[in-house]
Amino acid sequence: MIEPRLLTHSLLDRLFVRGMAWNTGSLFIMGASGLMVSVVIVRAYGVETQGIFFQLLVLQLVAGQVSAIGIQHSVLRFLAINSKGYIPLMWGAIVPVFFSSMILVLILFFCTNLIGHIASSNALALALPSALPGIFLFPINKILLSAINGLRHMRLYAVATGLRYLVIVLSVIAAALVNASAHWVAIGLSLGEIALFLTAITFSPSWFVRSSWRRCVIWGRRHLRFGIAAWPGSVMIDLIGRMDTLMLGLFHDDKTVGIYSFASLISDMLVQLLYVFRMNFDPIIAKIGVTKSYLEVSKKIRHGRNIAYKVSFIIIFLILVAYIPIVGFLIGDKLIAHMSWDSMAIIIISVGLSSGYLAFGGLFQQLGYPRTQSKVIAISCITGLIVGIFAVPSLGEIGAAMMVASANVAFVWIFRRCARGVGLEI
Repeated sequence: MIEPRLLTHSLLDRLFVRGMAWNTGSLFIMGASGLMVSVVIVRAYGVETQGIFFQLLVLQLVAGQVSAIGIQHSVLRFLAINSKGYIPLMWGAIVPVFFSSMILVLILFFCTNLIGHIASSNALALALPSALPGIFLFPINKILLSAINGLRHMRLYAVATGLRYLVIVLSVIAAALVNASAHWVAIGLSLGEIALFLTAITFSPSWFVRSSWRRCVIWGRRHLRFGIAAWPGSVMIDLIGRMDTLMLGLFHDDKTVGIYSFASLISDMLVQLLYVFRMNFDPIIAKIGVTKSYLEVSKKIRHGRNIAYKVSFIIIFLILVAYIPIVGFLIGDKLIAHMSWDSMAIIIISVGLSSGYLAFGGLFQQLGYPRTQSKVIAISCITGLIVGIFAVPSLGEIGAAMMVASANVAFVWIFRRCARGVGLEI
Protein backbone atom coordinates (compact mmCIF):
# COMPACT_ATOMS: atom_id res chain seq x y z
CA MET A 1 0.00 0.00 0.00
CA ILE A 2 1.48 3.34 -0.99
CA GLU A 3 1.16 6.52 1.05
CA PRO A 4 2.16 10.16 0.48
CA ARG A 5 5.68 11.37 1.08
CA LEU A 6 7.15 14.86 1.28
CA LEU A 7 9.26 16.45 -1.45
CA THR A 8 12.47 18.41 -1.01
CA HIS A 9 13.39 21.52 -2.97
CA SER A 10 16.50 20.02 -4.53
CA LEU A 11 16.27 18.94 -8.17
CA LEU A 12 18.86 16.22 -7.78
CA ASP A 13 17.65 14.94 -4.46
CA ARG A 14 17.68 11.25 -3.68
CA LEU A 15 14.10 10.71 -4.82
CA PHE A 16 14.71 12.46 -8.14
CA VAL A 17 17.81 10.42 -8.94
CA ARG A 18 16.10 7.19 -7.90
CA GLY A 19 13.02 8.10 -9.94
CA MET A 20 15.14 8.83 -12.99
CA ALA A 21 16.91 5.50 -12.63
CA TRP A 22 13.69 3.49 -12.31
CA ASN A 23 11.92 5.29 -15.12
CA THR A 24 14.90 5.13 -17.45
CA GLY A 25 14.77 1.37 -16.92
CA SER A 26 11.08 1.42 -17.70
CA LEU A 27 11.80 3.49 -20.81
CA PHE A 28 14.31 0.88 -21.97
CA ILE A 29 11.63 -1.80 -21.60
CA MET A 30 9.15 0.38 -23.50
CA GLY A 31 11.56 1.04 -26.35
CA ALA A 32 12.67 -2.57 -26.62
CA SER A 33 9.05 -3.72 -26.42
CA GLY A 34 7.92 -1.30 -29.13
CA LEU A 35 10.68 -2.44 -31.45
CA MET A 36 10.01 -6.12 -30.73
CA VAL A 37 6.28 -5.70 -31.36
CA SER A 38 7.01 -4.08 -34.71
CA VAL A 39 9.49 -6.79 -35.67
CA VAL A 40 7.08 -9.62 -34.77
CA ILE A 41 4.15 -8.00 -36.59
CA VAL A 42 6.12 -7.28 -39.77
CA ARG A 43 7.66 -10.76 -39.90
CA ALA A 44 4.43 -12.62 -39.04
CA TYR A 45 1.76 -10.47 -40.69
CA GLY A 46 3.44 -7.90 -42.93
CA VAL A 47 3.96 -4.17 -42.91
CA GLU A 48 0.26 -3.44 -43.59
CA THR A 49 -0.74 -4.99 -40.24
CA GLN A 50 2.01 -2.96 -38.57
CA GLY A 51 0.37 0.13 -40.06
CA ILE A 52 -3.03 -0.85 -38.63
CA PHE A 53 -1.58 -1.62 -35.18
CA PHE A 54 0.25 1.70 -35.14
CA GLN A 55 -2.89 3.64 -36.11
CA LEU A 56 -4.84 1.98 -33.28
CA LEU A 57 -2.04 2.77 -30.84
CA VAL A 58 -2.21 6.42 -31.87
CA LEU A 59 -6.00 6.37 -31.59
CA GLN A 60 -5.69 5.03 -28.05
CA LEU A 61 -3.25 7.77 -27.06
CA VAL A 62 -5.31 10.61 -28.53
CA ALA A 63 -8.66 9.24 -27.31
CA GLY A 64 -7.14 8.82 -23.85
CA GLN A 65 -6.16 12.47 -23.74
CA VAL A 66 -9.62 13.53 -24.88
CA SER A 67 -11.51 11.50 -22.26
CA ALA A 68 -9.08 12.31 -19.42
CA ILE A 69 -10.32 15.95 -19.68
CA GLY A 70 -6.91 17.18 -18.48
CA ILE A 71 -7.69 15.92 -14.95
CA GLN A 72 -4.43 13.97 -14.76
CA HIS A 73 -2.55 17.29 -14.62
CA SER A 74 -4.74 18.50 -11.76
CA VAL A 75 -4.10 15.29 -9.80
CA LEU A 76 -0.35 15.58 -10.28
CA ARG A 77 -0.25 19.25 -9.33
CA PHE A 78 -2.39 19.08 -6.18
CA LEU A 79 -0.80 15.89 -4.86
CA ALA A 80 2.68 17.30 -5.43
CA ILE A 81 1.77 20.48 -3.50
CA ASN A 82 -0.07 18.80 -0.63
CA SER A 83 -0.68 15.06 -0.39
CA LYS A 84 -2.99 15.25 2.65
CA GLY A 85 -6.61 14.26 2.12
CA TYR A 86 -5.80 12.43 -1.08
CA ILE A 87 -8.71 9.93 -0.93
CA PRO A 88 -11.50 12.38 -1.92
CA LEU A 89 -9.04 13.90 -4.39
CA MET A 90 -8.76 10.54 -6.15
CA TRP A 91 -12.50 9.84 -6.19
CA GLY A 92 -13.10 13.35 -7.53
CA ALA A 93 -10.76 12.53 -10.43
CA ILE A 94 -11.68 8.92 -11.23
CA VAL A 95 -15.47 9.31 -11.42
CA PRO A 96 -15.71 11.98 -14.16
CA VAL A 97 -12.97 10.30 -16.20
CA PHE A 98 -14.75 6.93 -15.92
CA PHE A 99 -17.93 8.35 -17.45
CA SER A 100 -16.19 10.43 -20.13
CA SER A 101 -14.14 7.41 -21.19
CA MET A 102 -17.22 5.18 -21.30
CA ILE A 103 -19.04 7.68 -23.54
CA LEU A 104 -16.09 7.98 -25.93
CA VAL A 105 -15.68 4.20 -26.22
CA LEU A 106 -19.38 3.79 -27.01
CA ILE A 107 -19.08 6.42 -29.74
CA LEU A 108 -16.07 4.63 -31.22
CA PHE A 109 -17.88 1.28 -31.07
CA PHE A 110 -20.90 2.53 -32.98
CA CYS A 111 -18.70 4.40 -35.47
CA THR A 112 -16.34 1.51 -36.19
CA ASN A 113 -17.42 1.08 -39.81
CA LEU A 114 -17.38 4.83 -40.38
CA ILE A 115 -13.79 5.05 -39.11
CA GLY A 116 -12.77 2.23 -41.45
CA HIS A 117 -14.48 4.01 -44.34
CA ILE A 118 -12.77 7.33 -43.61
CA ALA A 119 -9.37 5.60 -43.41
CA SER A 120 -10.22 3.45 -46.47
CA SER A 121 -9.28 0.38 -44.44
CA ASN A 122 -11.69 -2.48 -43.70
CA ALA A 123 -8.87 -4.16 -41.76
CA LEU A 124 -8.73 -1.16 -39.39
CA ALA A 125 -12.48 -1.44 -38.76
CA LEU A 126 -12.11 -5.16 -37.98
CA ALA A 127 -9.24 -4.57 -35.53
CA LEU A 128 -10.73 -1.60 -33.65
CA PRO A 129 -13.17 -3.54 -31.35
CA SER A 130 -10.33 -5.56 -29.80
CA ALA A 131 -8.59 -2.30 -28.82
CA LEU A 132 -11.66 -0.68 -27.21
CA PRO A 133 -11.15 -2.08 -23.66
CA GLY A 134 -7.66 -0.57 -23.70
CA ILE A 135 -9.01 2.75 -24.98
CA PHE A 136 -11.49 2.75 -22.08
CA LEU A 137 -8.87 2.04 -19.40
CA PHE A 138 -6.13 4.28 -20.81
CA PRO A 139 -7.42 7.62 -19.37
CA ILE A 140 -8.21 5.97 -16.01
CA ASN A 141 -4.66 4.67 -15.93
CA LYS A 142 -3.41 8.18 -16.69
CA ILE A 143 -5.10 9.36 -13.49
CA LEU A 144 -3.58 6.52 -11.46
CA LEU A 145 -0.10 7.12 -12.88
CA SER A 146 -0.35 10.86 -12.24
CA ALA A 147 -1.22 10.13 -8.61
CA ILE A 148 1.69 7.72 -8.26
CA ASN A 149 3.98 10.35 -9.79
CA GLY A 150 2.61 13.12 -7.57
CA LEU A 151 3.26 10.99 -4.49
CA ARG A 152 6.80 10.30 -5.80
CA HIS A 153 6.47 6.50 -5.88
CA MET A 154 8.55 6.21 -9.02
CA ARG A 155 9.43 2.55 -8.52
CA LEU A 156 5.76 1.58 -8.73
CA TYR A 157 5.35 3.92 -11.71
CA ALA A 158 8.22 2.24 -13.53
CA VAL A 159 7.06 -1.29 -12.72
CA ALA A 160 3.47 -0.61 -13.80
CA THR A 161 4.38 1.04 -17.09
CA GLY A 162 7.06 -1.54 -17.82
CA LEU A 163 4.55 -4.33 -17.23
CA ARG A 164 2.13 -2.68 -19.68
CA TYR A 165 4.65 -2.97 -22.53
CA LEU A 166 5.79 -6.46 -21.62
CA VAL A 167 2.20 -7.69 -21.75
CA ILE A 168 1.72 -6.08 -25.17
CA VAL A 169 4.83 -7.85 -26.47
CA LEU A 170 3.80 -11.22 -25.07
CA SER A 171 0.29 -10.82 -26.49
CA VAL A 172 1.58 -10.07 -29.99
CA ILE A 173 4.02 -12.98 -29.85
CA ALA A 174 1.23 -15.30 -28.66
CA ALA A 175 -1.03 -14.14 -31.51
CA ALA A 176 1.72 -14.87 -34.02
CA LEU A 177 2.47 -18.31 -32.54
CA VAL A 178 -1.15 -19.47 -32.72
CA ASN A 179 -1.63 -17.93 -36.18
CA ALA A 180 -4.43 -15.66 -34.96
CA SER A 181 -6.10 -13.41 -37.50
CA ALA A 182 -4.35 -10.08 -38.02
CA HIS A 183 -7.22 -8.07 -36.53
CA TRP A 184 -6.68 -9.80 -33.15
CA VAL A 185 -3.14 -8.43 -32.81
CA ALA A 186 -4.51 -5.17 -31.37
CA ILE A 187 -5.90 -7.00 -28.33
CA GLY A 188 -2.43 -6.60 -26.85
CA LEU A 189 -3.19 -2.90 -26.38
CA SER A 190 -6.16 -3.82 -24.21
CA LEU A 191 -4.33 -6.49 -22.22
CA GLY A 192 -1.48 -4.05 -21.52
CA GLU A 193 -3.88 -1.50 -20.02
CA ILE A 194 -5.62 -4.18 -17.93
CA ALA A 195 -2.24 -5.27 -16.51
CA LEU A 196 -1.31 -1.69 -15.62
CA PHE A 197 -4.69 -1.01 -14.00
CA LEU A 198 -4.55 -4.14 -11.85
CA THR A 199 -0.98 -3.37 -10.78
CA ALA A 200 -1.83 0.19 -9.79
CA ILE A 201 -4.93 -0.64 -7.75
CA THR A 202 -3.26 -3.65 -6.10
CA PHE A 203 -0.57 -1.43 -4.56
CA SER A 204 -2.84 1.54 -3.81
CA PRO A 205 -6.09 0.18 -2.28
CA SER A 206 -6.19 2.98 0.30
CA TRP A 207 -7.05 5.44 -2.47
CA PHE A 208 -10.48 3.88 -2.91
CA VAL A 209 -11.85 3.53 0.62
CA ARG A 210 -15.09 5.34 1.44
CA SER A 211 -14.89 9.10 1.71
CA SER A 212 -17.16 12.08 2.24
CA TRP A 213 -19.42 12.52 -0.79
CA ARG A 214 -19.35 16.29 -0.36
CA ARG A 215 -15.53 16.43 -0.35
CA CYS A 216 -15.38 14.20 -3.42
CA VAL A 217 -17.74 16.56 -5.27
CA ILE A 218 -15.66 19.58 -4.24
CA TRP A 219 -12.52 17.91 -5.57
CA GLY A 220 -14.33 16.84 -8.73
CA ARG A 221 -15.28 20.44 -9.47
CA ARG A 222 -11.74 21.62 -8.71
CA HIS A 223 -10.27 18.98 -11.02
CA LEU A 224 -12.67 19.91 -13.81
CA ARG A 225 -11.86 23.62 -13.55
CA PHE A 226 -8.13 23.01 -13.73
CA GLY A 227 -8.42 20.11 -16.16
CA ILE A 228 -10.64 21.88 -18.68
CA ALA A 229 -8.22 24.81 -18.74
CA ALA A 230 -5.33 22.42 -19.43
CA TRP A 231 -7.37 20.02 -21.58
CA PRO A 232 -6.79 21.62 -25.02
CA GLY A 233 -3.06 21.53 -24.42
CA SER A 234 -3.23 17.92 -23.19
CA VAL A 235 -4.99 16.80 -26.36
CA MET A 236 -2.81 18.85 -28.67
CA ILE A 237 0.46 17.73 -27.10
CA ASP A 238 -0.40 14.18 -28.17
CA LEU A 239 -1.60 15.44 -31.53
CA ILE A 240 1.78 17.07 -32.16
CA GLY A 241 3.44 13.68 -32.08
CA ARG A 242 0.49 11.66 -33.44
CA MET A 243 -1.33 13.79 -35.99
CA ASP A 244 1.32 12.84 -38.54
CA THR A 245 0.21 9.21 -38.32
CA LEU A 246 -3.48 10.10 -38.35
CA MET A 247 -3.09 12.31 -41.41
CA LEU A 248 -0.85 9.80 -43.16
CA GLY A 249 -3.49 7.12 -42.60
CA LEU A 250 -6.14 9.47 -43.98
CA PHE A 251 -4.35 10.17 -47.26
CA HIS A 252 -2.27 7.01 -47.76
CA ASP A 253 -2.59 3.24 -47.35
CA ASP A 254 -1.77 1.02 -44.35
CA LYS A 255 1.57 -0.04 -45.90
CA THR A 256 2.76 3.57 -46.04
CA VAL A 257 1.81 4.04 -42.39
CA GLY A 258 3.59 0.79 -41.50
CA ILE A 259 6.83 1.95 -43.13
CA TYR A 260 6.59 5.34 -41.47
CA SER A 261 5.87 3.74 -38.09
CA PHE A 262 9.52 2.69 -37.73
CA ALA A 263 10.69 6.28 -38.13
CA SER A 264 8.07 7.45 -35.65
CA LEU A 265 8.87 4.66 -33.19
CA ILE A 266 12.60 5.42 -33.04
CA SER A 267 12.09 9.18 -32.68
CA ASP A 268 9.42 8.59 -30.03
CA MET A 269 11.96 6.71 -27.92
CA LEU A 270 14.02 9.90 -27.67
CA VAL A 271 10.92 11.94 -26.86
CA GLN A 272 10.05 9.45 -24.11
CA LEU A 273 13.53 9.84 -22.62
CA LEU A 274 12.85 13.56 -22.37
CA TYR A 275 9.45 12.75 -20.88
CA VAL A 276 11.10 10.68 -18.14
CA PHE A 277 13.08 13.77 -17.16
CA ARG A 278 9.91 15.89 -17.27
CA MET A 279 7.87 13.38 -15.29
CA ASN A 280 10.39 13.41 -12.43
CA PHE A 281 10.83 17.17 -12.59
CA ASP A 282 7.13 18.18 -12.72
CA PRO A 283 6.33 17.55 -9.01
CA ILE A 284 9.41 19.53 -7.98
CA ILE A 285 8.42 22.42 -10.27
CA ALA A 286 4.95 22.43 -8.70
CA LYS A 287 6.45 22.49 -5.19
CA ILE A 288 8.88 25.32 -5.95
CA GLY A 289 6.24 27.21 -7.94
CA VAL A 290 3.99 27.55 -4.88
CA THR A 291 6.61 29.82 -3.31
CA LYS A 292 6.94 31.80 -6.58
CA SER A 293 10.71 31.22 -6.48
CA TYR A 294 11.02 31.78 -10.23
CA LEU A 295 14.72 32.59 -10.03
CA GLU A 296 15.34 29.10 -8.67
CA VAL A 297 13.02 27.56 -11.28
CA SER A 298 14.87 29.39 -14.09
CA LYS A 299 18.22 28.18 -12.80
CA LYS A 300 17.06 24.57 -12.63
CA ILE A 301 15.60 24.74 -16.15
CA ARG A 302 18.76 26.20 -17.69
CA HIS A 303 20.87 23.48 -16.06
CA GLY A 304 18.49 20.72 -17.14
CA ARG A 305 18.19 22.16 -20.66
CA ASN A 306 21.93 21.97 -21.22
CA ILE A 307 22.05 18.36 -20.04
CA ALA A 308 19.11 17.44 -22.28
CA TYR A 309 20.78 18.94 -25.35
CA LYS A 310 24.09 17.14 -24.76
CA VAL A 311 22.49 13.73 -24.13
CA SER A 312 20.06 14.11 -27.05
CA PHE A 313 22.67 14.91 -29.68
CA ILE A 314 24.87 11.97 -28.64
CA ILE A 315 21.87 9.64 -28.96
CA ILE A 316 20.81 11.19 -32.28
CA PHE A 317 24.25 10.65 -33.81
CA LEU A 318 24.22 6.98 -32.79
CA ILE A 319 20.70 6.46 -34.17
CA LEU A 320 21.46 8.09 -37.52
CA VAL A 321 24.46 5.82 -37.99
CA ALA A 322 22.95 2.56 -36.71
CA TYR A 323 19.30 2.83 -37.88
CA ILE A 324 19.50 1.15 -41.31
CA PRO A 325 21.71 -1.84 -40.43
CA ILE A 326 19.94 -2.62 -37.13
CA VAL A 327 16.32 -2.09 -38.25
CA GLY A 328 17.00 -3.81 -41.58
CA PHE A 329 18.46 -6.83 -39.78
CA LEU A 330 15.64 -7.07 -37.24
CA ILE A 331 12.75 -6.96 -39.70
CA GLY A 332 14.63 -8.82 -42.43
CA ASP A 333 14.03 -6.07 -44.98
CA LYS A 334 16.66 -3.36 -45.47
CA LEU A 335 14.48 -1.71 -48.11
CA ILE A 336 11.92 -0.69 -45.47
CA ALA A 337 14.74 0.65 -43.28
CA HIS A 338 16.09 2.70 -46.20
CA MET A 339 12.60 3.96 -47.10
CA SER A 340 11.95 5.21 -43.56
CA TRP A 341 15.43 6.65 -42.82
CA ASP A 342 14.82 10.09 -44.35
CA SER A 343 11.62 10.74 -42.42
CA MET A 344 13.23 9.39 -39.23
CA ALA A 345 16.21 11.73 -39.65
CA ILE A 346 13.98 14.79 -40.13
CA ILE A 347 11.93 14.04 -37.03
CA ILE A 348 14.79 13.08 -34.75
CA ILE A 349 16.93 16.10 -35.64
CA SER A 350 13.98 18.40 -34.92
CA VAL A 351 13.50 16.65 -31.58
CA GLY A 352 17.16 17.20 -30.81
CA LEU A 353 16.93 20.91 -31.62
CA SER A 354 13.97 21.31 -29.27
CA SER A 355 14.98 18.73 -26.64
CA GLY A 356 16.16 21.29 -24.08
CA TYR A 357 12.61 22.65 -23.85
CA LEU A 358 10.60 19.49 -24.54
CA ALA A 359 12.13 18.16 -21.32
CA PHE A 360 10.15 20.87 -19.47
CA GLY A 361 6.97 20.62 -21.50
CA GLY A 362 4.73 20.62 -18.41
CA LEU A 363 6.27 23.77 -16.92
CA PHE A 364 3.34 26.18 -17.17
CA GLN A 365 0.62 23.91 -15.84
CA GLN A 366 2.80 22.97 -12.87
CA LEU A 367 3.35 26.67 -12.12
CA GLY A 368 -0.41 27.18 -12.17
CA TYR A 369 -0.81 28.55 -15.72
CA PRO A 370 -2.84 25.85 -17.51
CA ARG A 371 -4.17 28.28 -20.15
CA THR A 372 -0.63 29.35 -21.00
CA GLN A 373 0.25 25.66 -21.35
CA SER A 374 -2.66 25.21 -23.74
CA LYS A 375 -1.57 28.26 -25.72
CA VAL A 376 1.96 26.89 -26.17
CA ILE A 377 0.72 23.52 -27.34
CA ALA A 378 -2.04 24.97 -29.53
CA ILE A 379 0.33 27.17 -31.52
CA SER A 380 2.76 24.27 -31.97
CA CYS A 381 -0.03 21.95 -33.06
CA ILE A 382 -1.63 24.42 -35.47
CA THR A 383 1.75 25.12 -37.06
CA GLY A 384 2.31 21.41 -37.66
CA LEU A 385 -1.24 20.95 -38.92
CA ILE A 386 -0.89 23.72 -41.49
CA VAL A 387 2.35 22.23 -42.78
CA GLY A 388 0.80 18.75 -42.82
CA ILE A 389 -2.24 19.79 -44.84
CA PHE A 390 0.03 20.87 -47.68
CA ALA A 391 2.87 18.35 -47.28
CA VAL A 392 1.35 14.97 -46.34
CA PRO A 393 -0.96 14.36 -49.34
CA SER A 394 1.84 14.93 -51.87
CA LEU A 395 5.01 13.94 -49.98
CA GLY A 396 3.74 11.04 -47.87
CA GLU A 397 6.18 10.00 -45.12
CA ILE A 398 8.48 12.98 -45.73
CA GLY A 399 5.52 15.32 -45.46
CA ALA A 400 4.49 13.70 -42.18
CA ALA A 401 8.03 14.14 -40.84
CA MET A 402 8.02 17.80 -41.91
CA MET A 403 4.74 18.18 -40.03
CA VAL A 404 6.28 17.00 -36.76
CA ALA A 405 9.49 18.98 -37.29
CA SER A 406 7.63 22.26 -37.84
CA ALA A 407 5.58 21.68 -34.68
CA ASN A 408 8.76 21.08 -32.65
CA VAL A 409 10.41 24.26 -33.93
CA ALA A 410 7.26 26.28 -33.20
CA PHE A 411 7.16 24.81 -29.69
CA VAL A 412 10.59 26.19 -28.81
CA TRP A 413 9.72 29.68 -30.06
CA ILE A 414 6.39 29.99 -28.22
CA PHE A 415 7.71 28.23 -25.08
CA ARG A 416 10.51 30.77 -24.66
CA ARG A 417 8.17 33.66 -25.37
CA CYS A 418 5.59 32.54 -22.80
CA ALA A 419 8.32 31.77 -20.23
CA ARG A 420 9.47 35.38 -20.40
CA GLY A 421 5.84 36.44 -20.06
CA VAL A 422 5.48 34.76 -16.65
CA GLY A 423 8.84 36.06 -15.37
CA LEU A 424 11.18 33.17 -16.16
CA GLU A 425 14.63 33.76 -17.64
CA ILE A 426 15.55 30.66 -19.62
